[in-house]
Amino acid sequence: MDGDRMSDTAGFYKYESQTLNYGPNYVYDANYALVKEHIKSYLAGDVFPVDGWYWFDSREEALAYFGIKEVQYAFTDNNNICKQIITGDLTKEQLAVFDAEYAILFQATARHEVSAYDPVQIGWVLVDGVFTEPV
Repeated sequence: MDGDRMSDTAGFYKYESQTLNYGPNYVYDANYALVKEHIKSYLAGDVFPVDGWYWFDSREEALAYFGIKEVQYAFTDNNNICKQIITGDLTKEQLAVFDAEYAILFQATARHEVSAYDPVQIGWVLVDGVFTEPV
């Protein structure tokens, strides 16, 4: 947990109500304060969790610890053009709502599950399973 090795996503994480909360430098509450500058003493004192907050050296560590699958969904139209993107591990019911709403709002006709680390942007075209910038 050496400060030189911490990634830019190091910080305090709390998973609650299907939301991953993140405080890179501090978390304040009426009953406690967690401050990045004191992380070594917190870890030495084995104080975590504090009201569900933990310290992780990266977002990836937090996702793995909480068992969160980070997924992107790209919605395309009849021409395979990406019309909208959402991120999150959504239930079938939530996806059905997005499917219906995006069909109306964006004329989206298909949904594609894409790794959160794969590049995709609105306006990009799906060709052979890969999103690419339009030519």
